Amino acid sequence: MKIGNLFLLSPLLKWGEFLLSRTILERSFGLKAKITFLIIFIVVGVLFISGYLDFHLSKKAQIDLFLDRNLYIAKQIDIGIPDERRMGNG
Repeated sequence: MKIGNLFLLSPLLKWGEFLLSRTILERSFGLKAKITFLIIFIVVGVLFISGYLDFHLSKKAQIDLFLDRNLYIAKQIDIGIPDERRMGNG
């Protein structure tokens, strides 16, 4: 971005900041808007918490599955190796 473009954007940014502070920040919201924001906040919070828990619980379940699978494979390998006592060498 050139410096000349920055000088052109500066008045636009100040006007946008003025408009934002005049219309949104100083405006008092009605009961409908407050209830709507509260419901949106609750829904977003529940979705965030459920996603967070789903990620971590599925991660733990996946680790447990890999550990069980490794244990099963180790048992199958152990069963496949002949015991020396059965072979008559022990």
